[in-house]
Amino acid sequence: MAKEHAKKPESHKQSESHKGKGSTHQINLNTAGLEELSQLSMVGKTRSQDIINFRNEHGPFKSWEDLDHVPGFSKGMIEDIKRSGASLGGK
Repeated sequence: MAKEHAKKPESHKQSESHKGKGSTHQINLNTAGLEELSQLSMVGKTRSQDIINFRNEHGPFKSWEDLDHVPGFSKGMIEDIKRSGASLGGK
């Protein structure tokens, strides 16, 4: 009898919206919500909300330097965020 592999994990769509350990998914700072942003290195709920507030007031981030204008973010933190799996939507 042949082994059946009928059930495939349904985690494919989940990996597109959630960054897990070992995931290659990049969190887009221009579209991510509070929970997703909170998964980034050095970013908790307060800083996530700061990103969202800045984005809502000024529009999408066009460069990583734009993130330097969000209160509470240093250049070192921005570098950590870049390394932790964030993107600006393809940049």
